[in-house]
Amino acid sequence: MGQDGSYLDVPGGKERALYADGHSLIGKSFQQVLPKRIGERFLNIVKKSTNTNSLQEIEYKLADAEVAGIESERPNEGQWYEARIYPIESDVYGQPAMIWIAINITNRKQMEKQIEHLSSKDMLTDVYNRDHILSTVEDEVEKAHSNHQSLSIAKINLDCFKRITNAFGYEMGNQAILTAAAAYSRSGWRNRLYWPFEL
Repeated sequence: MGQDGSYLDVPGGKERALYADGHSLIGKSFQQVLPKRIGERFLNIVKKSTNTNSLQEIEYKLADAEVAGIESERPNEGQWYEARIYPIESDVYGQPAMIWIAINITNRKQMEKQIEHLSSKDMLTDVYNRDHILSTVEDEVEKAHSNHQSLSIAKINLDCFKRITNAFGYEMGNQAILTAAAAYSRSGWRNRLYWPFEL
């Protein structure tokens, strides 16, 4: 990449399942081929790398269809990339230049999303768990405090599940929890309230 955001050369990236062929971009600039928001972000990171003469790293999501001049048969939902940008000492290109190494991290991002889902939801009922709720309440309290707004929090304790489990076994206890969760979901409160279960 050139300091002006132009594509000077495109080596590598031959695995077409992970990378589109970017050779058609050589000689063009970020502003010419990328959506304005992404082009500006990329140009800023290139300038920062040049001005500080240091490695810069960013993550971004980009679909082949968003890049003008790219022909691709890959799906258009977008791929996640981790980019490392580092200035190089060379007079070949007539301007300060840098290496932009893009690594496809889509699989990692999908895995992180699954882990986040698993860590915030109850496995049995798929409703938010205690840790997620406490974090959300903390955020909401901080937001209300910062905006000088009032906030109401209600806690409803359903304590019958342990008695059901003790009397009829775990299978019936789980069924009672699932029935309560289904009623909660049908109530329309699911997007506004959180309900953790504790046995």
